[in-house]
Amino acid sequence: MADPLFPESGFSATVTGDKTVKMRIALFNWAPIYGDFAEGGGVSIYLKNIAYALMEQGHDVTVLTSGFFYDLARRDVYLRCSPQEYTNIKFVDIMNSRVIAPAFVMFHNVERVLSDDETKNALRMFLTDYGPFDVFHIQNIEGIPYSSLELKNEFPATKFILSNHNYHSICPQVNLWYNEEILCDNYFSGIACYSCVNRYTQFAHFFALRAVTTKLNRKVKTTDSQHMTAVIAGFNLDDLSWFEDYGLDDKSFDRRSLLSHGKNKFEYRRVRAVEYMNKYLDAISAVSREVAGILIQNGVNRHLISVDYIGTNQYNGLPNNKKEKINDKIHICFLGYTRKDKGFYYLLEQLSDIPAELNGKISFTFAGKIENSAALVQLRKLEEKLARLTVIDGYKHSDLPAILSSVDIGIVPPLWQDALPQVAIEFLCNGVPVLVSCHGGQKEIIGDESFVFHPEKEGDFWTKLTRIIHDPTAIDKFWQHGVRLLTVREHMHTLVTLYKSDKVSLTDNV
Repeated sequence: MADPLFPESGFSATVTGDKTVKMRIALFNWAPIYGDFAEGGGVSIYLKNIAYALMEQGHDVTVLTSGFFYDLARRDVYLRCSPQEYTNIKFVDIMNSRVIAPAFVMFHNVERVLSDDETKNALRMFLTDYGPFDVFHIQNIEGIPYSSLELKNEFPATKFILSNHNYHSICPQVNLWYNEEILCDNYFSGIACYSCVNRYTQFAHFFALRAVTTKLNRKVKTTDSQHMTAVIAGFNLDDLSWFEDYGLDDKSFDRRSLLSHGKNKFEYRRVRAVEYMNKYLDAISAVSREVAGILIQNGVNRHLISVDYIGTNQYNGLPNNKKEKINDKIHICFLGYTRKDKGFYYLLEQLSDIPAELNGKISFTFAGKIENSAALVQLRKLEEKLARLTVIDGYKHSDLPAILSSVDIGIVPPLWQDALPQVAIEFLCNGVPVLVSCHGGQKEIIGDESFVFHPEKEGDFWTKLTRIIHDPTAIDKFWQHGVRLLTVREHMHTLVTLYKSDKVSLTDNV
């Protein structure tokens, strides 16, 4: 039976007598997985799944958040035990963390990201008051400082594990995507970071939004404007002494880092974050070889890293292969966000230049979040060259079988080194082969290299897609080459093995 707290889970496990060794497990991510907050993206969905599955297996599970909830009536950092009524999982929040999440908010405040005693002390209290834990499994080091890892010395019996769903340790923006424009494969010893992000958080509004979210205990809606007004009226958000608690946009560290360490603050951040990981973590899990390789290239100890592909509730262990395409027409689909790093605009550019021989032979479905009206305008311009255009502004996971029922090929074209796009897994679980970019972990879960294109190689996208259109056996061959999909149960076996193991010797060591 699906749990009302985790409607997307649906995982069920049977605990068999003495075979299950009960562990006390603490799971951490910056975004809450209880309630109606809709934050944290695919990592939150993943965390819901593993928290529920671990609980169902008989383990004692506590989920911690930090960097999300803010109580403006207090200036201290403290713990709050969150009420919940559907499961035996405990939910605890670090309130008023000095390390605000998500990561981009703290882009320039390198010093606070690396070390903050108040937030570290709150984490210490959590490990003491709610422990002892066998495992402290961190999903992202956002919302807590890297110095928190030093607590391993105080809690030697607790296994400290970090999963890497992105590149936070080596990139303040987490995605190695320079200035929202191009792949960042060289940060020039931190110099490039200074010109990377040209957006700055309006902190007065940001804290007011978080305060209302905390008070209402749900996502803020447009109809909550009166609550926002009340918060701003009742608290002097322009009080600079209050903002000093957070050291936001700390430019002074630029000079200090150069004088003290001979490195600019962004180079110092990368070096120190990796040092903390190598020194204090018991294990480091990467969700793809792509992630593991990049971390190793930047100094992370390869002997600590294992590659552990995540499981999904959409996969039951049996491939749902679609029937072979029967003519020279094709229906392709893009799922996700209208963002440049996700390859949306790259795909629009390719579709606006359809080879003449394919005019009127391609149907295209977009399903996802349209973030601006210009994206919709650009989509509509494609209609004259397509057989059919379908635009679905937003969808639920339960909608996917219907959306994808007539789709032949899913397009997954990230331009950044996407760790492991959830949409690639969703396509495959619904029996839809994927044509993927070479950038990211999605290429690792398919066996047919002819379904991988290189965005920088002119014409490669159309070379690969045209071959698929004209080869009646292409889709059948795709499935013959195999795909790498894991059920939640299979992934849980890997995860529990990691929790219990003294060494990293798991599914796909690098």
